[in-house]
Amino acid sequence: MAAAASVTAGDIVISELLCYATRKFQNVPRDSLRSTLATFYTPSEVSAAKETFYRIADELAVDGLPRAVSRRVR
Repeated sequence: MAAAASVTAGDIVISELLCYATRKFQNVPRDSLRSTLATFYTPSEVSAAKETFYRIADELAVDGLPRAVSRRVR
């Protein structure tokens, strides 16, 4: 994986999983969304998207987010 460049609010990040989750977050029950993501995407894809999300949130200095928890990928 290449080193990630600094992110600003206008940058585009390509992540199918994050795009899907963002579009469905307000319209689909959380348990249903979680189940769909866990069924369709591999644990490593979920982990990579989560790392991307927290890296960007950190670079944009977003306040109030829970800390990132790493889980073992099976």
